[in-house]
Amino acid sequence: PLFFSSPPEPRTLSDQKKNRMCQFVEGVHTTLPYALAVFLVRSMLKGEGGSGGEAGQIPPPPPSERAVGWTTGALAACWSLAQFATSMLWGRVSDAGLGRRPLLAMSAVSSGVSVLLFGCSTSLAGAALARLAGGAFNCTFVALKCVIAESSPPGSQSGPMSVLALAWGCGTIVGPALGALADPCSRGGGGGGRVSRSA
Repeated sequence: PLFFSSPPEPRTLSDQKKNRMCQFVEGVHTTLPYALAVFLVRSMLKGEGGSGGEAGQIPPPPPSERAVGWTTGALAACWSLAQFATSMLWGRVSDAGLGRRPLLAMSAVSSGVSVLLFGCSTSLAGAALARLAGGAFNCTFVALKCVIAESSPPGSQSGPMSVLALAWGCGTIVGPALGALADPCSRGGGGGGRVSRSA
């Protein structure tokens, strides 16, 4: 059974290719917004400052780069903060009878939805909530490490663990590259990309 199967399910999840792919996708989901966040934040901060109002009024100054940097960093940290807060909980839920496979499925879905919501956000609060939700419902690390511990003979776990680290590293390379393919410098909302290029 897929849901509420008794742990540890070692043989059904011992396929290392699936484990590597899960870890790779996790790295992509985590880092893909990094290439877009600064332009998204600059556009949102500029929108919060107003567009100048009625004709003849002096337009407000653009947001400072310090504010853009701090806000972008805070958004990036939301994911890891939420994941840190819920990792132990998901581990206990998995051990209690939910199993590993549902956690991996939930993590993949929540990560994808979080990235989409983040990209479609029109406010800083919405972007932060998208990142927080994505991290809170993501437990790929927990599930995969349990799978390796349960399916690998004692003394032979270092190999699969190192491959997971390699898959994560590849994902963190591909994620920002995919974000760059969106051409944020020329598509940055509110003129964010033009500000970046002129800096």
